[in-house]
Amino acid sequence: MARILVVTAAKDADAFLSDAIDSIRAQTFTDWEYVVVDDGSTDATASVVEKYAALDGRIRLEQLASSVGPYAAANTVMLGADCQYLARLDADDVSMPDRFQRELDALARAPWARACTGAWQGFDETKTVGAVRPVRSHRNAVLKWTFCLRSNLVHSTLMIDTECFQQLGGYGPERVAEDFRLWARLVSDGQLAVVDDLLVRYRQHAKQITAAEGMRDQPERLRIRLDHLQRCSDSGWTLDDARDVRYVGRDAPYPVARGLALLTKWETAWRSDPTLDPEDRRELDALTGRAYIAHLRFARRTRPREVASEAIRHWPRAVRSLARVAASRTTRWQ
Repeated sequence: MARILVVTAAKDADAFLSDAIDSIRAQTFTDWEYVVVDDGSTDATASVVEKYAALDGRIRLEQLASSVGPYAAANTVMLGADCQYLARLDADDVSMPDRFQRELDALARAPWARACTGAWQGFDETKTVGAVRPVRSHRNAVLKWTFCLRSNLVHSTLMIDTECFQQLGGYGPERVAEDFRLWARLVSDGQLAVVDDLLVRYRQHAKQITAAEGMRDQPERLRIRLDHLQRCSDSGWTLDDARDVRYVGRDAPYPVARGLALLTKWETAWRSDPTLDPEDRRELDALTGRAYIAHLRFARRTRPREVASEAIRHWPRAVRSLARVAASRTTRWQ
């Protein structure tokens, strides 16, 4: 068995899958096996994989008779795997050539870690690339609390110890957001190492599950996010909170005061966490400041009077927010 088992769950992915497979074949670390699980595709996905399997004995195809969803499809291979590490790659993404080696090096430097993630870069159907998006923090306690607002991790950056994944029971039952649930469990348990280097290019296109209008507010996604909020604090979080809090710092479809109230609730919760050490609190201070500023900046585009009124009412908090950001210029909110 190879040291790393790479798993892609693919459904009707023949347009992009070759790029994903080519990126694995180009890895500088070569002790891997690659399984593509065809999740009931109706296009030429299976034929694409079979073509590569004929060229490279490390690649094989698993076919499901009907679609079970990307996470259940991946579970069919990952829960029975016999290797040191599992690596994920979505069918429409591509790994950088040194991705596996950088992740292995990071895990070797952090013996406490059971999984790894890192920076990513978006690109679209014209191959135009965006800015490199690093992970917000190297500190799991900080990531745990920022996940209450939103995560900026990309699933295709995941490398995880096989035993750890199997002990967690694999992905949960939903067709959506199970990657968020897994990330949240890892950071809550302090088991995630972070690589600053670019690991993956993340394709953004119209066929993505989350691209459709309203898909990010599916009840299943909201319940998974609410679970994390409630694990972090017993502040009476609701499904409406889980829906609205992730829009803080964006052009949100609700009153400015609602976003500020949610930010205040979140800030009060993390400040009450006795497990945070001083460095955790310094990072969260700066991130909180950026979140307040981002929320007011985005809302000002469409609701300038409302922003002015709330900014005056919350002026002491706004001043503190600016001070936090100035004290930590390297902290990002994105």
